[in-house]
Amino acid sequence: MQPKLFKDVVGEVIEQIKGEEREDIREIWKRIVPPIAQEHSKLREVKRNKKKIKLIVAVDSSPWLYNLNFNKEEWKNKIEEVLGNRFLVEIRFRIGNIL
Repeated sequence: MQPKLFKDVVGEVIEQIKGEEREDIREIWKRIVPPIAQEHSKLREVKRNKKKIKLIVAVDSSPWLYNLNFNKEEWKNKIEEVLGNRFLVEIRFRIGNIL
């Protein structure tokens, strides 16, 4: 078996952690967002860079998009708190398919 370079091992670990964080954020989202809001929205995409996490959320109608925007700041703060304030969180709502 060929030994691996340290940088390759670190790269693999970082990719694994990124995947776990995406899943963790999806679980955090499910815990924070009320069930009625989840019926009308779906977390579609999690983009992460060094210190920022961007959540793209599909919403099934304009009235619900308007409604969810009222809670965006509260949910953002709760996610940042759960993550230990290691990341800035940005939430973007867009009209889209939630199936």
